[in-house]
Parts: sequence; structure tokens; C-alpha cells
Amino acid sequence: MMATYPEHQKLYPISNKSQAIGEFVDWLAQEKKILLGEWGTCLDEFCQEDSMHPVNTNIRDLLAEYFGIDQDKIEEEKQLMLKTIREANT
Repeated sequence: MMATYPEHQKLYPISNKSQAIGEFVDWLAQEKKILLGEWGTCLDEFCQEDSMHPVNTNIRDLLAEYFGIDQDKIEEEKQLMLKTIREANT
């Protein structure tokens, strides 16, 4: 029986878009010193409440969320792929 990898199949049609967005956000941060921010209540005594704060979420996680990719399922599928390859080679 051939294993299927549905979460990986979702990656193929969006991979170019995701890559371009990721590279653009990296370029903004590296070249332009522009970071993604979010509004929230400040926990630091030196800033004003309800101010903008840098987003601490990894761009990869944000892209996965945006495109509806479950990274836990991706990892499970990768482990299944490795297991299948190992079994085929024994």
C-alpha cells in the first residue's frame, strides 16, 4: 500500500508564494530594518500601554498559519516518509 502525505500535497501549490513572501519579509527586516508588529498591552514598565510591539512569531509559523499548513502533521508525514524509506531499504 502506497502512503499518502496530504499535508505535503498542500505545500506544492503554495510553495512559490510562501517562499516569495518569506524572502520579502526577511528583506524588510535585513535591508530596511522594518519588522512586523502587533498591537497589545505592554508588559514592560518603560513603554506605554496599548502600543506596537515586534511580533515574536517566526515567519515560517505565520506563513504556515496563513496557508493553512499544519506543521505538526508535516512533521508526522516526514517521520512516516523516513520510516517507509528505511523499511524499503531493509
